[in-house]
Amino acid sequence: DFLQIDAPINRGNSGGPVFNVDGEVVGVSTAIFSPNGGNIGIGFAIPANQARLVVDQLREHGVVERGWLGVEIQDLDAELATGLDPDSPNGALVASVGAASPAAAAGLEAGDVITRFAGEAIDSARTLSRAVGATRPGSEVEIEIWREGRRQTLEVELGEAEQTAATAAARST
Repeated sequence: DFLQIDAPINRGNSGGPVFNVDGEVVGVSTAIFSPNGGNIGIGFAIPANQARLVVDQLREHGVVERGWLGVEIQDLDAELATGLDPDSPNGALVASVGAASPAAAAGLEAGDVITRFAGEAIDSARTLSRAVGATRPGSEVEIEIWREGRRQTLEVELGEAEQTAATAAARST
């Protein structure tokens, strides 16, 4: 998740604070969109709240650890919800489950709709991704799902997401 900004970010000067009109830090400048290598006025910043979580983990543990569930997910829209018949068109639809993943060990299946994660309501795939990533690996959490016309609760012990940039870009939640 990034904030789109129009601040001039040039090579070598990312990492600085991004301020709102009230002088409050709202992000950390990170990258630019540039078809030719120069600044064209489209930049991106990591939101300050997200950066704060990373800083807190680094201070407390010396590393950033992100939970991993091992599923590919998508948003549950009204059309999909009608076909699956859940009582609410909110949640994250499980498209597939990794074979040797925490999700598989917990009994999650393709077609399940995740509606709650660790007590938090899940209204989209993005909400689930954030919740999983913010949970420490090894944590045992309850997941509420909608399967075959009824709600079920599963227990899952999260794994640890790989930390490299290449796997982060390719990895699902």
